[in-house]
Amino acid sequence: MNEKPVYSIVVPMYNEESSLPVLYERIARVMDNTGESWEFVLVDDGSADGTADLIREYAEKDKRVRPVIFA
Repeated sequence: MNEKPVYSIVVPMYNEESSLPVLYERIARVMDNTGESWEFVLVDDGSADGTADLIREYAEKDKRVRPVIFA
């Protein structure tokens, strides 16, 4: 994304591997309908499941996704 986002959605996550796909799809659908630029900041707070890996996958596919991964 070249332009500064109008909206930033920040979501803290902890062991949310199973719910992240639904969350991402819903947020993307709603925000795309606004017609404004946006970013989705996903903050993983040391999850023990595959949440961090999934966040990284979304960030690789969608440049609006900003990963923040805590150890």
